[in-house]
Amino acid sequence: MISLAKARIIAGATAVLDDARAAMAETLIADQLAGKTPGQIAAMIARAVVKVDPEGARKRRERAQKEDAPPPAPSRPKLHPPAAARVTGTGQPARPGTLDPGMARGWPRTSR
Repeated sequence: MISLAKARIIAGATAVLDDARAAMAETLIADQLAGKTPGQIAAMIARAVVKVDPEGARKRRERAQKEDAPPPAPSRPKLHPPAAARVTGTGQPARPGTLDPGMARGWPRTSR
């Protein structure tokens, strides 16, 4: 006897098959279930499903690949450096409050 969790794994994997093919897939793995983890059973039943319905598996894989394909990347406008970086001429952002090129280099010094 298998647990409810393992039975759900098998039922979920064979849901894509008709009753006759589902029974064939279950028969292929039935004698190997003892002592297997749910992950091992999921892998075993997935292989059995492909074995009993290879054409259906191919179609399901192709449909999944089409649905999972990322959309084409949108074109992006060319990005320009911030205005403060252009003012300093260093390619680095200016320190806060210093938009004068001379002040960005540290001169002329001002008393505070």
